[in-house]
Amino acid sequence: MNDLSVEPWLFVDTDLRFDNSSLADFVEYWRARARGRPCPSRNDIDLAELRRYMGDMFLIDVAGPPDEFVYRLIGTRIVEAGGGDAAGLTVYNVFGRQNAEPVLRTYRYVTEQIRPLRYHGVLSWQDRDFRHYESVLLPLAEEGAPVNMLIGAMYTWTKGAA
Repeated sequence: MNDLSVEPWLFVDTDLRFDNSSLADFVEYWRARARGRPCPSRNDIDLAELRRYMGDMFLIDVAGPPDEFVYRLIGTRIVEAGGGDAAGLTVYNVFGRQNAEPVLRTYRYVTEQIRPLRYHGVLSWQDRDFRHYESVLLPLAEEGAPVNMLIGAMYTWTKGAA
């Protein structure tokens, strides 16, 4: 979906063409937990079963319309790659006004469409454009209710060392 990919540091793929097979496995776990529903709820997700992803995983609360997304949990490898722990902060706190809007578009897309989204690029918003990243963002919601949380995973690597 090209209208979401408007920044050189944020490319979006709704077809989920992952380079990292662990992200594809993460999506398969999420789909299995949905049991035929559009998405699973947070209670359907067992973090103990996702232990191998913990350093690369994040949870985001959908706290209010339309721009209130608050980072609840950020994995340690993401904290290390991104330069800080964003837990408890909003998208605006983390990315600033200039870079928040493209991120918010991806979060809104997943929240409104209730479907997964792959995004990738470089960590240039943290002046770390030597680091590439690939992420998946997935919605969580109680049955019949709006999306109230997003779960995802992000892998980073140094340019030239995949």
